[in-house]
Amino acid sequence: MSKSEMISEFCESERLSLSFYYDMQSEGWGPDIMQSGTRTTISPEAKAIWRREREEAARRGIRRALPPDVRRAVREEFARQQHMIETV
Repeated sequence: MSKSEMISEFCESERLSLSFYYDMQSEGWGPDIMQSGTRTTISPEAKAIWRREREEAARRGIRRALPPDVRRAVREEFARQQHMIETV
C-alpha cells in the first residue's frame, strides 16, 4: 500500500475541503487518524475503510454517518478480507 497521508493530502486526494473534513470528524464519520508527535496522518488502511463506509452509505442513501452496527460490519468485513489476503 501507499504511505500515510497528512490531512491536507487526504483532502486533496479525496477532493474534500478542510472544513468539510473537520465537519466529518466532529460528526464521527471521518477516517481514523494517527498521531505521531505533532503530525496527524491517515493510514492507507484507514482511508480504505473510510471509502468502504462511504460506499455503503451511498448504497443505503445515507449522506452522513452510518449507523454504528453497519459501520462495525463494514470494518469487520474489511478486516476479514485483509486477513484472507495476508494468509494467501
